[in-house]
Amino acid sequence: HLYLPEGVRSGAASGAEIERLERAGASVWRGKAGACKPALEASAPLLYCHRRKGAEDCFFVTPPLGCGFEGRVVLNGVEGTPCFYDPVSGKWKAGDLSKVSLATNQSLFIVCQKGVYRRLHPPVLPREEVPGPWTVRVPGFEPVEVARPASLTELPLPRAARCHAGDVVYETVLEGPAVGLDLGQVCGVAELEIYGVSMGIRWCAPYRWRLRLAEGRHQVRVRVTTTWRNRLIYEAGLPESERRSWTIAGPKADAPLVPAGLIGPVRIAR
Repeated sequence: HLYLPEGVRSGAASGAEIERLERAGASVWRGKAGACKPALEASAPLLYCHRRKGAEDCFFVTPPLGCGFEGRVVLNGVEGTPCFYDPVSGKWKAGDLSKVSLATNQSLFIVCQKGVYRRLHPPVLPREEVPGPWTVRVPGFEPVEVARPASLTELPLPRAARCHAGDVVYETVLEGPAVGLDLGQVCGVAELEIYGVSMGIRWCAPYRWRLRLAEGRHQVRVRVTTTWRNRLIYEAGLPESERRSWTIAGPKADAPLVPAGLIGPVRIAR
C-alpha cells in the first residue's frame, strides 16, 4: 500500500512510478495526513503481508515468533468473502474474521475474491483427551510406560535417553470411532501411524489429522523426530573420547535442556 498525504507534490518521474504501481495492483490512497488505515488490523499482535492481484486480495498472517493468536481481524479496503487457506494441510475453510485462532508459530493465508467459489472443508476440532497408558520407545533403551505423553526430558529414563536426538516413538491404543486426532504440543516433526500405516507427517502446529476409524481398538504410533541440541548438551559433559558428535559452537554442559517429543494433550473427535 502507498499513502499520499494531501498537499504532497510529486515530480514527473515519481508520478509515473506511482501510476506503474497502480497498474500492477498496488493500493494508492490519497487523503489527509493520519487518515490512512493499514490493510489489516488485529486485536492482538499479528504479522502480515498483503498482495493484490486483479480482484483477489491475499494476506499471509502469522503471530510474532514464539506466540499464538486468538482474536479479531479487520481487513480495510478489501472486498469479497474471506476464506482461510492452510498451507500445511492444503485445504480451504470459511473465514470468520471475528474469531481467528493460530497456534504458536502457525501461519495462514486469508484470501478475498468476489464471485469465486472455494471448496471449503469444515474444521475437525478434537475435544476428548485420549486416555493412557502410553509406551515410549527410545532407541537403545528399555521402553517406559506413562499415563500420558510428556517431553522426553521429563520421562523416567537415563540422562542419555532423555537427551536423545532423533526418532522417539509414543504408542497407545485408541478406542474408535474417531474422525480426527490432535497431538497438542509437539517439539519436533511428528508422523502418525495406525497399524503401521503412515497417516502423514506434520512439521508445525497444528499437529492434526482427519481420520475414519470404526468402532473398536486401534494401534496408534506417533513418531517424533527431535533436534540435536539436547544431545550436544549431554555430550559436552562427557570426556572427548566418549563423544559421538561435534560442532564448532555447541551449547555448554550446564545449559538447560529444551522440551522434546510429544507433550500433548492428545485429543480425538468422535
